[in-house]
Amino acid sequence: MNFSTRAFIIVALSLVQQHVYATTYYIDSKLGNDGWSGKLQAGTSGSDGPWQSLDRLAGAQLAPGDIIQLQCGSKWTQTLRLKNSGTSDSPITIRPTSPTCGVPPSIDGSQSVDAHSWVVHSNAIYRTVWPVQKFQNGSLASGVTGWTSWSASADQKLVYEPNCPDSSDGCAAFTSSTKPGGSILISNEFMIDGGIAYSGGISLRIPAGNKIKALVRRGSPPYEPISAVQWITGTGTWQKINIAFTPRYSLTNARLDIEDGPAGMTYHFKGANLTSVFAKPLGAWVGDLPLLPAYHPNRGHDATRPTSVYATTPANSNAVRNNIGVMGSNYLDIDSMLKLPAGTTLKAGNRLRIRTAPWHLDDVTITKVEGNRLYFDPVTRYQIQSGQGYFVLGELGMLDSPGEWLYDSSTGSAYAWAPDSNTPSNQIRLSVLEKGVDLSGQSNITIEGIDVRYTSVGIDLTNTQNITLNSASVANTVREGILAAKAQNIIITSNRIWQTGGDAISAPGSTIIRVEKNDINQSGVTVAGDRIWSLPATTYSAIHTGAFANIIDNRVNTSSTFGIWTQAEWVVANGVIESNAVLNSCLQMNDCGGIYVNYSSPSTRIASNLVERVSGNVDGLGPNIRTHAIGIYLDDLATNTVVENNTVAWADHGIQVHNAYANQINGNLLHGNRNSQLWFQENTNKLASTGDLHDNKVFRNRFVPTSAAPSVAIEGLIGSLTHFGVLSENHYSALFSKRVVSESWPGLNLAYTLAEWIGASNQQTRLQQDAGSSQLVQEGYAPYLAGGNNIVPNGGLTNGTGGWSSWNETAPFSTRTYETCSFGPCLRVTAGASETLLSTPNFSVESGHVYRVSFDARTNINGNFIAPVVRRGGPTPLYERLMAASEGFAGSTEWRRYSFVFTAAKTVNAGDPTTGDLGARMDFENILPGQTLWVANVEIVPLLPVENTLRTQLITNRGRAPQSYECPDQETAPEYCNQYYVFPEGTPVSWPVDLPPLGAVSIYTINQTTRDSDGDGIADSQDLCANTLTTDQVNASGCAVTQVPGRQ
Repeated sequence: MNFSTRAFIIVALSLVQQHVYATTYYIDSKLGNDGWSGKLQAGTSGSDGPWQSLDRLAGAQLAPGDIIQLQCGSKWTQTLRLKNSGTSDSPITIRPTSPTCGVPPSIDGSQSVDAHSWVVHSNAIYRTVWPVQKFQNGSLASGVTGWTSWSASADQKLVYEPNCPDSSDGCAAFTSSTKPGGSILISNEFMIDGGIAYSGGISLRIPAGNKIKALVRRGSPPYEPISAVQWITGTGTWQKINIAFTPRYSLTNARLDIEDGPAGMTYHFKGANLTSVFAKPLGAWVGDLPLLPAYHPNRGHDATRPTSVYATTPANSNAVRNNIGVMGSNYLDIDSMLKLPAGTTLKAGNRLRIRTAPWHLDDVTITKVEGNRLYFDPVTRYQIQSGQGYFVLGELGMLDSPGEWLYDSSTGSAYAWAPDSNTPSNQIRLSVLEKGVDLSGQSNITIEGIDVRYTSVGIDLTNTQNITLNSASVANTVREGILAAKAQNIIITSNRIWQTGGDAISAPGSTIIRVEKNDINQSGVTVAGDRIWSLPATTYSAIHTGAFANIIDNRVNTSSTFGIWTQAEWVVANGVIESNAVLNSCLQMNDCGGIYVNYSSPSTRIASNLVERVSGNVDGLGPNIRTHAIGIYLDDLATNTVVENNTVAWADHGIQVHNAYANQINGNLLHGNRNSQLWFQENTNKLASTGDLHDNKVFRNRFVPTSAAPSVAIEGLIGSLTHFGVLSENHYSALFSKRVVSESWPGLNLAYTLAEWIGASNQQTRLQQDAGSSQLVQEGYAPYLAGGNNIVPNGGLTNGTGGWSSWNETAPFSTRTYETCSFGPCLRVTAGASETLLSTPNFSVESGHVYRVSFDARTNINGNFIAPVVRRGGPTPLYERLMAASEGFAGSTEWRRYSFVFTAAKTVNAGDPTTGDLGARMDFENILPGQTLWVANVEIVPLLPVENTLRTQLITNRGRAPQSYECPDQETAPEYCNQYYVFPEGTPVSWPVDLPPLGAVSIYTINQTTRDSDGDGIADSQDLCANTLTTDQVNASGCAVTQVPGRQ
C-alpha cells in the first residue's frame, strides 16, 4: 500500500469516526437540569436528562457532527453561543426537537417590568429603578403594604413595628396561627421571566431553635414551587437569608412565601429585595411597538414640516478626514431653532443624528459643548453643510411625548411615557440582551427553527464561515436582525425577519452568500397605521451583502433605505438578484433604490424581480430638494449588469442608469413611475474623457407612464449623448402623452414623439435609433377632460403686460414689448447681456392635480430652445420647481402652438396671507443673449382626475404561488371590467387573470365620453375646432394656432 492510499484511508476513517461518535444533546428550559448529561431528551427518574440553560451549552466541549436539539416551547433570556466549530463535512447542528413545533424554541431578550415598579416622575412620565425591584415594599417604608398573610383559621397577625428588636430600623412582625393548618407570610405578586437569574434576600429574626421555610412559588393553583425550598433555623438574632433562583418558565404572578413555623410563634422581617442581574436596558417595547429614545426637537416643531424631527444646521461645519479617508466634520453649530425644553442642557454623552447626505445619517456622541458648538465623535462620513437636518437624544427633559423612553445610567433609572399616556402597568418590556445568537468567528454550523425577539442584535454571524441559518424568526431588534459582516460561504434561507431597528440582513464585506426565500418586513423603520413611527437611524439596506451574492426569492416589504444592495468591492462580483419582491422602500432616505448596484458590484444579474412603491424622503436635506427614488438603480460606474424581465412601478424613476457602462436592460415592464420609466444620466468622466455613461443596450422593454411625463429621459452634462448606447424594439405607451422621450444636455431640453425622436437629426443624439419600436396611442379618444378655465391671469395679454416680468443678472437688461400680432396681442422679450427668463403672472396650483399647458411662441432664429417650467414664485423656498422637469421645444421663426401636461408637486396659492407665497408662475428659461422670444395665448387649464377619462391598472402577484385575479373595478366600477385591454398587445382582458409568482400585467381602458374625432387630444365634447390636423398642437379648446373657434 503506497503512502497516498494509506493517507486517504486514514482521512476516510477519521470522517467515519466523527459521525459515529457524534452526540445529540438536548436542552429544555422547563424540564432540564444543567447538572445532567444533556444526552437524554426527557429526564430519567430525576437522575439524568436534558440541560436547562443556553449558558450550559456555551461551556460545552462539542465535537464536529454533534446535534443540539432545543425543546419546542422552551424560552431563554440568554445568548446562544458555542465554544467549538464543526467541520465542512461534519457541521454542528442546532435545531428544534421537532420540525413541526407548535411553539418553536425561542430567545426573548427582554425583561418585564412590574406595574408596581413604575412610580410617577412627572405628569404622564413614569420611573422605575434598574434593575427592577420585584418586591413592592421590601424596605417596609410603607408599613406592611404589599405584604399579606394566610392561615386556615385566619387568626394569624401581620403588623409593622417602628421599634424593632435589636434594630434601629422599623420591621414587620408576623405571628402564626395558634391552630392547626399552617400559616404563610406572602409577598406581593410579581412577574418573572423564564431563564433569567434572580437574586436577593430578606433579613429574619426567628426565635432560637425554631424553623421556617422560604420559597418562591406560583401565586395561584397549583402553587408549584419556582425556587428551591430553603429551611431556616432561628438563632434569636437577625439573619440575612439569600434568595437565588432561575425560573424554568415565565409567570405573571410569582410570590415569596415564608411558612410552616410553629403555632403561635412570632418572628420579624425587614430588608427584602429581589432583582434580576443584567446590564443597562437597550430598548423598550409595548408589544411590537418600539418606544422612541427621548429626542428633540419633536415632530410638529416646524409648522411647514409637520412630520419632521430635524432642526437645521445654520452653517457649514469643519472639514476633517474620517476613517475612510473622506472629509467629514467633528463639530456642529446650533442656533435658536433648537429650542431645548426648559431646564435641559446638552452635555457630553448625549447623542446626535445628522443627515449629512441624502442617503446617509450619522449617529455620533457629543464629547464637548462650547457655547453653541457641539463637538462629537466619530467624525461624520460627509462634511456637514448649512441647511442639513439633525436632532439630539439622551436627556430626560427631551422625554416629552407619548411613546418615548430613556435610561439614565447616572441614577440607574428607566423613564417612560406610555404610547396611550396611561399608567405603564405591565405593558412595557425592556430589552436586556445584546445578542440572541452569537456565532461570531465560528465555522461549519447549521442553525434552524429558532425564534429570537427583543434583543439588540438578533443573530450575529460576523467573521463566520460555512454557516447555514434556516427557518428562524428574528423580530423586534434594536439594531440589525442578522449581522454577517465579513462572513464567507453563508446560507440564509426561509427566515422571517420583522421590525428590525437596523438592517434586516447586514452582510457587508461578505463573500459567497446565499439569501433565499426570506420574508422581511419593516427593516430599519417601524410603521404604525399610515405613518412612520420610528426615528431616522443609520441604516443601509434591508438586504446588504458583499461579493458573489445570490439573493433569490425574498419578500422585502417596508424598508428605511434600499431594499437590496450588493456592495462587493471585487473586480468580478458575479452576483444574482432574482425573483425578489421589493415593496415600499426608501421611506426615510433619498437618492435611494429598491435594488441598487454600483462600481463595487460588476457583473450582477438582476432578473425577474418585482419592485413597487419606492418613496424617497427629503426631510433634513434643506430647501428645494426633490425626492430621488429609483426602482432599479445602476449607479456610478456599474458595469456588465444585466437587468431583465423585472417589473418596476411607482418609483420616481423606474430604472436609472447613472454614469454606468456596458449594461443590458432587457424585457422589463416599467409602469407608473412618476418622472420617467427609464433615466439615462451622465455627469462624470472619471474613466472616459467623453463621459462614463456609454455602450448600454436597452431592448424589448415596455414603458407605461401614467402621467404626461416622457417614458425615457436622456440627460448628459458632459457633452455628446452619442456614446450612451442603443435602444431597440421597445414598446411605448402614449396614452397620456405622445411625447415619449426627452433629451437634455447643457442649454437644451427637448421632448419628442416617437416618430420625431427616431427622425431627429440633432448631432447630439444617437439614442433615437430605436429600431423596431412601437407605441400605443388611443386613436379616437382623448386622454384628458378639462376641468376648469385658464388659471393664468392675463395669459392672453388682454391687459397689456400686467403681471408679466423678465429677469437677467447683468446689464444691459432684457426688454419686454407689448405688440399687436396678426392674431391679436403678443409679448416680445429680448434677452439682456446674460441668460434671461420671462415670467407669467402668478397663479395657484394644487398638489397632485394635473394641468394642461398651451402657449403660442416664435423665436428670431429657427431651432432656438424654448424651455417653459412651472415653479414657485417665492418667497420660500424660492423658485422651487413644481413639475417633474423643465419642458423643452425647438422654436421656429413661424408662430407655433406648444402644449404639455404636468402634475403639480405642491400646493401653492397666489397671495397666500398665511404662508406669504406670491404664487406659482411659468418661466420661459434659457433665453440667451442675442435671442428674442415672442409669446401669446398662455393657457393653463386644470384637468379632471385621470380615472374620469383613461384608466390604467397594474396587476401583480407578490406571492410565491400562482394566483388568479378578478377585475380590480368589480366592486366600484364594474362597467369598466369588459373594457380593459392588455399592454402592449392591445388584446381584451379575460377575467380572471392568471399570474405566476411575481408576474405582472399592465392593462388600460378608456372613458367612451372622451371620443376625439380629429385626434388632437381634446374630446369632441370640449373641442371648438373640428378637423384639426393630428400633427398640430392645440389649446384646451382644441384649436391650433391658425384656427378660430367655431370655424372649420
